[in-house]
Amino acid sequence: MVSEIPVPCHAVVFASRRTAGHAPEYAQAAHRLEARARTFPGFLGLESARDAEGFGLTVSYWRTERDLMAWKADAVHTLAQVAGRERFYAAYEVRVARVERVYGYRASEAEGLPAAASTPTPAPTLEIALIDRLAALARTIGDEMLAMQQAAAAEPKGLVLRRKGPGDLVTLADEYSHRELVKCLAEIDPSLPLVLEESAAHEIPKGAFFVCDELDGTINYSRGRPGWGISLARVDGVPTHGVFYLPVHGAMVTAVRGEGCRINGVPVHLSGVERLTDAVASCELNPHHHLKLRRRYIDPLTVAALTTTVPACSVDAALELLRGRTDLYLNCRGAKIWDFAATALAVTEAGGTALAITDDAAGADLRWDAVEMGVLYVANRILADECLAAFEAL
Repeated sequence: MVSEIPVPCHAVVFASRRTAGHAPEYAQAAHRLEARARTFPGFLGLESARDAEGFGLTVSYWRTERDLMAWKADAVHTLAQVAGRERFYAAYEVRVARVERVYGYRASEAEGLPAAASTPTPAPTLEIALIDRLAALARTIGDEMLAMQQAAAAEPKGLVLRRKGPGDLVTLADEYSHRELVKCLAEIDPSLPLVLEESAAHEIPKGAFFVCDELDGTINYSRGRPGWGISLARVDGVPTHGVFYLPVHGAMVTAVRGEGCRINGVPVHLSGVERLTDAVASCELNPHHHLKLRRRYIDPLTVAALTTTVPACSVDAALELLRGRTDLYLNCRGAKIWDFAATALAVTEAGGTALAITDDAAGADLRWDAVEMGVLYVANRILADECLAAFEAL
């Protein structure tokens, strides 16, 4: 049926060629996506056709460019794009145009016949792996925060809303990310409680839950620096799924318990040096590190290591470790469960070691039933043991 479209408007033309197979699943996905698009402000209509060779055109119409960009940024739409690239399409191209005028012909009107009525099609649920859903959500939010940072490039500190505590800021991007996570995680799994940094209160639930850092590396972000990202994890006693995305670096890290760690889809396997004197260390320095902590943990590593970097961002530090650019990461105080749930899973799934750090002890297994945490990530167990020995030597 030809849609009746008011003009002027904007059109998104999706030209695609289908892969063989997956026909029922594809039909379900298409119906579900159309049903969701119809709920968005500014949606005017949709037309779609496909030939026997698998070539198809789908045209959606939108009142304004802002309306179509809101649809483009939708997390569920992004999930469908992931499924399309992985299973449904051999190739596709998106064309965006402005429609200035419309004219045509309808035989039913010319012959005095009533137009055919369309029957709404149910929208079955499309199952997508949880890790793909989390990755798509992280990418959507992260890319939008990058656009905000770029738009404020002349005065990035203008993004800051307030100081939250010692060494801690809140930006416009933190609040945007928080709103999107609350909304979209409820769509992914409404049964799971949320533990988010920017929530008013924090309590670790019993059973499974989502834990997220809306914007890790906020100070870096507020100064226009590249070391920041978004981190999402599912925890059920221990982290089971973890995703962190660094938009400036174009790096998506995903990890599933028992299934390994990947950077942009490529498996990661850590090795690294085995002697502290050959190691490039990464160590946080913040107002929470009192003199006792510095002497017990920070000084032994920074004095012995080949060199030390200060990332001011746990996802950036974890990415550097996973890429082999550093050999260990120490954050002994001032961080929280949302800083480490995804990164600890990624490090251990890549073959590294993740250990707990407290004011009085180092080397225990990480616990996921408390908000406050300190960690030591090391590329291999031999180097981890040497770090622990250095702590005890003082």
